[in-house]
Formats: sequence, structure tokens, C-alpha cells
Amino acid sequence: MSEAVFHVGEEPDHVRRFAGYGPVTGIGGGRYTVGFFRDGSFLIANKDYLNPSECRVETEDAPELFDGSTGEFKPASSGTFLIPAGGCVYLRCGRG
Repeated sequence: MSEAVFHVGEEPDHVRRFAGYGPVTGIGGGRYTVGFFRDGSFLIANKDYLNPSECRVETEDAPELFDGSTGEFKPASSGTFLIPAGGCVYLRCGRG
């Protein structure tokens, strides 16, 4: 179930800007919508539907990336994720 939604990057004043939430202390590199869920996972969607984006995620705990081919979260090799144009990454922290 959804718990909070934020926006990252250049946005109008009326949106809720990301300034840290739970174990995630920073997100940068493009324009994103970020949704946090009650189970501690979060989804980062690239708002640019024409270009991929290199998203930097700063966390208190090592992030895990959801692998759609196995249906499992696996340790991420870094805190930087290439998000396809209009695509997303699904992550969580502190479960390992």
C-alpha cells in the first residue's frame, strides 16, 4: 500500500518535493516521481519519456534492486541506476 509520493527535479511549486524519507536521504540526476510503500520498498519513475536517466540514490542502508525475471530483490552493485525513458526502478533498503 502506498505511503507517500514525492517529486524530484525541476517542478512547479505546488508539488511535494523530495527532501528525504525513511532510509532514503537523497535522489538526484533527473526528474522523477518517487513512491514509498508501507513494506519499506520504493519506486522511482523517470518523468522523461524520451531519454534514459542516471539516477543517484543515497540511502542509510545498502539498496536492493527488484529483479523482474526472478521476482526477488537482490543487492544493488551501487547507488546509481540507469532508468529507461519513461521507465522505473523498484528498490528497498535494509532487508538483507
